[in-house]
Amino acid sequence: MAPGRNSSLSSPQDTVLGMVALVFRVLLVMALTIVEKPPSAVLAFDYCAASKDLCQPPEARHVVCNGRQFSPACQSDPKHIKMKPEYRKQIVDFHNRLRNNLACGYFRRYAEASSMEQLQWDNKLARMAEYNARTCTFAHDECRNTRKYRQVGQNLAINWFHGVNVSVSEAIEKFQRHWFLEYSRGRQKLLDRYGEHSIRAGIGHFTQMVHADTRRVGCAMVRFRSVKEDLPVKQYYLVCNYSEGNLYERPVYRKGPRCSKCKYGCATNGTQYRCLCQQRQG
Repeated sequence: MAPGRNSSLSSPQDTVLGMVALVFRVLLVMALTIVEKPPSAVLAFDYCAASKDLCQPPEARHVVCNGRQFSPACQSDPKHIKMKPEYRKQIVDFHNRLRNNLACGYFRRYAEASSMEQLQWDNKLARMAEYNARTCTFAHDECRNTRKYRQVGQNLAINWFHGVNVSVSEAIEKFQRHWFLEYSRGRQKLLDRYGEHSIRAGIGHFTQMVHADTRRVGCAMVRFRSVKEDLPVKQYYLVCNYSEGNLYERPVYRKGPRCSKCKYGCATNGTQYRCLCQQRQG
């Protein structure tokens, strides 16, 4: 073909280069598709799409639908606090000490518990808590259930500090103690059946902490800066999810001699929680 003329034909080299470019474009589109998937795709299971099967009522919005980005309510310099082993231990130990003391009958006005489970940390519950925490909004989500746990309970705490350096550990301790102190407003009757009177008494955080059949807990925390009363402040927001929540018209725990209804008896092997149920071995 005469030089200088355009041609619709291409050489083998041009064909190869064209194929490479096409493959590159396909791969690029695939990569963009992966990046642009909804945040729920970070999880192996799409909880947002399964809201109607996991949540009650079915039209409730699963917390995963929020995504993992910080919301505008987080204002300035938001940070997700990684739950280091020492923070997880602090939370689990506080709960188990409280549960053990109640089960032993050490609190006035409250009877011994015939079966009080020992809590363990759960990473999936903690992940669900993170979706709420990243909203920086002190509000229960409509649904946080998992495929394994279908009646997940939740405790929330938020506070701000000005002119004082409060560590993560100190904030966690403060929040948990605030939940626990609700016990002073309660009485045994309110725990024998969790109902309207229990709710009005304002003891829901305490009852969630000592719910006898709860076996797992997972928490998330964020820190951000804002302005309160014209003062620059630092805020902490803690969200804890529990494998089973306060169940309406059901007992928080069952009264009776300690461990008398535990399947494997009281905890042994030198544990400090001698009034909690022995965990199944293996």
